[in-house]
Amino acid sequence: YYQGTELGSLSVKERSSFYWRKIAMVFQNSLETLNPVLTVGEQIEECLRRHTTLTRVESKEKVKELLIKVGFDPARGLCYPHQLSGGMRQRVLTAMALSCDPDVLIIDEPTTALDAGAKNEMIQLLAGLHRERKFALVVISHELPVIANLTSRIMVMYKGKIVEEGKTKDVLKAPQHTYTRGLINSSPALNPYRDLWGIPGAREEATTDGCNFFPRCSQRLESCKNIPPRLEDVFMERKVACHRGGIVTLLQGKGISKSYRFKGKTIMACVDCEIAIRAGEVVALIGESGSGKTTLAEIISGVLAPDAGEVFFEGECVSGHNASACKNGLQIVFQDPFSALNEHFTVEQAVREPLDILKLG
Repeated sequence: YYQGTELGSLSVKERSSFYWRKIAMVFQNSLETLNPVLTVGEQIEECLRRHTTLTRVESKEKVKELLIKVGFDPARGLCYPHQLSGGMRQRVLTAMALSCDPDVLIIDEPTTALDAGAKNEMIQLLAGLHRERKFALVVISHELPVIANLTSRIMVMYKGKIVEEGKTKDVLKAPQHTYTRGLINSSPALNPYRDLWGIPGAREEATTDGCNFFPRCSQRLESCKNIPPRLEDVFMERKVACHRGGIVTLLQGKGISKSYRFKGKTIMACVDCEIAIRAGEVVALIGESGSGKTTLAEIISGVLAPDAGEVFFEGECVSGHNASACKNGLQIVFQDPFSALNEHFTVEQAVREPLDILKLG
C-alpha cells in the first residue's frame, strides 16, 4: 500500500506513475544497474526527462545540482560507469533515485561493496539527505553498524518472515528474538567485548509448518515445530514472533544469602545476590578463591539451600532436586570429579545411572 492505494492491484501503467516520483529505489549492484554505454550524467538526465516536465536545458542543470548534492564533481557526469569507483557509482544511483523528489527512498545494501572510508561517507551522505529532504528511508542491509546509524526502527527477517520489530536502539540493545541476538553477537562492530557466539547451524531440517527458526533455536518447544508463531506485541513498540514471547529467563535468583559457621565465626558466602540467565546465554561467575562462586552455583542448581532468597527455573521455584531430577532440567558439573563420581562405578555405569532412573536409556 502507498497512502491507502494497494499497488499490487494496479496495472503496469498505473504502477509506473508511482515509480521515481513517489517511490524510488537504489539497487545493490551499481555496475550491473547502470547502463555501460551512457555517461552517468546522461542516465540521470534520462530519469528527469522521462518522469518530469523539465526541458532539456533544465534537466542538464538539475543533473549538476544532483551531482553536487551527493558530493560529486559535476564534471564527472561525463564519465561512464566503469570509469568510476564503487562508492562513486553508488552516489550516482542515489542522485538518480532522488532526481524526482520521491516520498519514499528504498536503498538496498548501500555499503556492502565499499571500503571503510567510502562506507562512512555513504552513511553520512544518506543521513544528511534524509534530514534535508524529509523522505521516508528504507534501508535493506545485513551490516548492523549501517542500520544503527541510519534507522530509527528495525525489522528483522529470517527465511522470508519478520521475527522482530521495534525501535532500532532498543532492539540492538536488548533483542527479544534468539535470531536477532545471534546476529548482534556475530557483529564485532556492535559486540567488541564478548565472544562471537553467533547462531548455531541447523540441527535438523527446517519445518514448513511451524517456526522457521525451530532447528536453530536455543529455547524451542515441541509445539514450535508444528505451529507458526505470530508477530505480536510483547511490550510497547516491540513485536516478536515467538511462542514463548521472546527470549525467556530460564534461571533466576533473587536475594540469595548464605552463611557458614567456622570456629565460632560467621562467614557470609553470599549476601543478597541477584542473578538472571536467559535461554542460550553464557554467563560467567568470576572472583578470587573464597568469594562465593561455588556456593552461589550450588544454590541456584538446587544442591544447596539458601538462608534467604529464592531460585526460579522456568518460572517455578527450585526446591531440592525438583529442577535437576528431570529431563531438560537443571544440572551442575562439580569442580572435583573424584569426589563427584562414584568410585565403584565404571564410566559407562556413571553415565547410564541418570538415564536408568528417568527410564530414558
